[in-house]
Amino acid sequence: MTKLPPSFNHIHADGRIARAGVAPRQAERAMVLVHGRGAKPESILALADELPSDLGFAFVAPGASDSTAHPRSWYPNSFLAPIDANEPGLSSGLAKIEETDELLRRMGAQVEKRIYPGMPHTVIRDELDWVESTMRRLATQHQHESMEVGIHFG
Repeated sequence: MTKLPPSFNHIHADGRIARAGVAPRQAERAMVLVHGRGAKPESILALADELPSDLGFAFVAPGASDSTAHPRSWYPNSFLAPIDANEPGLSSGLAKIEETDELLRRMGAQVEKRIYPGMPHTVIRDELDWVESTMRRLATQHQHESMEVGIHFG
């Protein structure tokens, strides 16, 4: 994990990490799902209900803090605003995602390969089909010794 400077304002440090699917210790691969503005980790985990359950995936969802001026929002302003206008939220949110990787490592995962589908909007059926086909492709590839982790922003 990236070492944060002592003066870093980690406003999302108290955000919860929720999970679904296979227990991380038994999972062959994991998908990190990141919720959208105003949502909860459980909101994005509902996506897991629409995906295959037979492929050995653990689904993990970090949550933005409920105790900021903009509860459950990774950053306060529009994504079009200058980056500085969205700090420390952006950096803190990225740190929270790294903490999720670290949690997987502490649970025995070897997090080495990352896939970033990045669909920053409401998910439609075509996209679910794409995610399912990607999951099936990953599950049928030759077995790797490290856990594969995908991150979805939704």
